[in-house]
Amino acid sequence: MEPIATTSQLLRHCSVLFGDHLELSDDFLDYVQLSGIRCAYRRRVKETHPDLAAGRGEAAGEYSPEEFFAVRTSYETLSSFIAARVDRQAAAAAPPCHSWQRPAADWHAGPEAGFPDLAGLPRRQLRLGDLLYHLGLASWKEVIDALVWQKASRPRLGELGCRFGWLCKDDIGAIFQARHPGQLFGDTAVRLGILAGRQRDSLLFHQKIRQPKLGGFFIQNGQLSEVEMARCIALMRRHNSLHAPLF
Repeated sequence: MEPIATTSQLLRHCSVLFGDHLELSDDFLDYVQLSGIRCAYRRRVKETHPDLAAGRGEAAGEYSPEEFFAVRTSYETLSSFIAARVDRQAAAAAPPCHSWQRPAADWHAGPEAGFPDLAGLPRRQLRLGDLLYHLGLASWKEVIDALVWQKASRPRLGELGCRFGWLCKDDIGAIFQARHPGQLFGDTAVRLGILAGRQRDSLLFHQKIRQPKLGGFFIQNGQLSEVEMARCIALMRRHNSLHAPLF
């Protein structure tokens, strides 16, 4: 079995997640734990995820999807490296990891069809975009484009507040003027006393349930049919039922 990555490549991935300020060496790779990788990954996601750009005070087009892609790739690579290291330390043979191939015969069979071998997927819970990438049905750029599309298609928090009668146009203007760099719209509204905390939470909930499903992007673009997407979702649920939540 070929190594996941060379030592120099692994150290570069560590630098992406942990920053250049750490003194990275071969010893670091010996003691770094999955919990540390996850913690660093969560922090870097907050700094680079396209869906959180507005909360960081970045205008559309200012953030770099490539940076998020690099963070995600580093997390995937280091997680796989640590899993392989744990297997070696336990002196247990790792289960065969087959490269995933899209089943031509039963892919159109519908969500009720039997599930193929899941050994080729990462041993953790996956979101839909992750699954499509690992199945080879979408590139990371397409997944990021789908996330951006999903965010752009959902109703704005201020619009929902107006519909509920909790905000007016003057309130929205005041919130934008008083918002600190990186502060979210809802948090600013609560800080100013324009919204109560429970009202903000309610608006966020309704914003989330009103946003289009991520799979709609791939159906709309003709990459997958509705039957194929239903099959992917069923496969994702089956896979996730076998693994504990990431966080």
